[in-house]
Amino acid sequence: MNYLVHHIPGRVRIKVPTIRYSPGGATMIRNLLESLPGVGKVLCNDVTGSVVVYYDHNAIDPESLVQALKDQGHLNATQVGSSERTFDDFGAKAGRFMAKALLNVALDVALKNTPLSMLTIFI
Repeated sequence: MNYLVHHIPGRVRIKVPTIRYSPGGATMIRNLLESLPGVGKVLCNDVTGSVVVYYDHNAIDPESLVQALKDQGHLNATQVGSSERTFDDFGAKAGRFMAKALLNVALDVALKNTPLSMLTIFI
């Protein structure tokens, strides 16, 4: 898994899925990264699992930041589990939504002006 999402000299975004919905995990990540030489500011989003690190590009590089997280077990892919969503999950959910919407339209047209038309509200 590629944890390095975006990088420009002095700023990097790293995906840390193990902190998703874990405020305590975000604090641990922030403390770990801010203790590294050259790291200035660390912003953690425990909803998205995204960490933005502002750093001195002359003192440390993004790969070293990722390696520090790996060394402490924060980027262990086995810990990610099913909390990480994929594009396939989104596609399946969108497909179910569209199927239900089309069914509602078809039933509404088929049952229009009949006593059963009220049923389409509950489907």
